[in-house]
Amino acid sequence: PAFCQLIVRSQTTRKRARKLKLSAYAVEEPLGSTRTALVRLLSQACSFAPDAVIPLIPSSCWKVLAGWYFGSGRCNHIFHSAASLIFRLVFELEGADAIKKLALVNCKVLHRL
Repeated sequence: PAFCQLIVRSQTTRKRARKLKLSAYAVEEPLGSTRTALVRLLSQACSFAPDAVIPLIPSSCWKVLAGWYFGSGRCNHIFHSAASLIFRLVFELEGADAIKKLALVNCKVLHRL
């Protein structure tokens, strides 16, 4: 999908944000509402038609999603629920070994769980 490219571009063109200090922890680079909304849109599309949408997600997008999931997005519950749905749908895809390897193995999702 075209918004996968928006996700990737937001990772590569965004200026380094200042650390966000909260009462219990600090976030090095907050995801922000735009990134979170893009991932929510992607998760909705994936849940509506996983067999059609998930194969269209490029490897660069999987890398960004995995990085945010285990990095700056780890404290963002809205982002985490959307990204978790995408990764769960990848697990459940039948006959999509290449996609599973790309999304879960090459991006080290399984290794980091």
